[in-house]
Amino acid sequence: MSVKVVIISAVVLTAAAVIAFIPLLLPKPAVPPDTFIVGENSYPAEDYLTGCILAQLKNYSSSAEINDSGISAVAAALYSSLIYLDQKGELNRDVFPSVEYMTPDEAREYYGFSYDSFEKTARAAARYAMSLDISYNGQRVFLPVCRISSGALIAPAGCGLDMPWLKKLYCLTDRSEPRYDGGCQLSADGFSGIFLARFKTAVLSADPSNWITDIKTDPDGNVLSLVVGKINMSGWEFCSIFGIRSVCFELTYFDRLFSFTTKGDGGSIGMSTAAAMQLGARGQSPEEILSTFFDVEVKSRT
Repeated sequence: MSVKVVIISAVVLTAAAVIAFIPLLLPKPAVPPDTFIVGENSYPAEDYLTGCILAQLKNYSSSAEINDSGISAVAAALYSSLIYLDQKGELNRDVFPSVEYMTPDEAREYYGFSYDSFEKTARAAARYAMSLDISYNGQRVFLPVCRISSGALIAPAGCGLDMPWLKKLYCLTDRSEPRYDGGCQLSADGFSGIFLARFKTAVLSADPSNWITDIKTDPDGNVLSLVVGKINMSGWEFCSIFGIRSVCFELTYFDRLFSFTTKGDGGSIGMSTAAAMQLGARGQSPEEILSTFFDVEVKSRT
């Protein structure tokens, strides 16, 4: 009995990816919110932003690897995004555009004995971020952040996002980050269980090798869209659903097992946290780092 091997390779983008939620400009709030309401929970703004910063720092093993300029720039982008999503009533989204959050208990478990130093650094960055007013043409915008880029950030126009304030950049030094290369595996049963729990009326064929098709990438290998069980989804949604670290991935299927090899960590669009830290270490200010990644106006609220 022969064993069938199917390798699914990415296809260079020929059409815009289908994105379920396209960010739009929003007017700046007269006064930033004191609290963020996520689902049924209410959080003081500083506490919630601190949790989002801690979630963004998962690839660092020591707070000594973090510099003030880099983390402050990352915090400013995250805070601008939180205000934007709060105005849209979308803070509880789990696919792009979204901001990941860690509860204090989750952060203590993740960082262990280093939690206090990480929390202190993140909170100081949160306070700095909350002192800024960031806008594009006088309006509020979403500023996405990834932990480690694939080495090439995604061009917004290439994936159907009307976000002219984002820049297409190459962050080649991200490839030297310790967690740049990664991978994971999912059995066919595990894959179908996760997928059908999310899309309850979807139908998967009897042959798992046909479940994932029409993978479209940008010229740098970042996955922009794909079809799973006849459902077209963005690379961000796919990675969020199945716990894949990066939208820059390659997929193989063999003997009812899906294997993913990844480059980077996150959506590979907007700001790279790793690159922001590198720029901060070179002496750039938080405002200069923000201007590197985004065409935005940065002002102090005070």
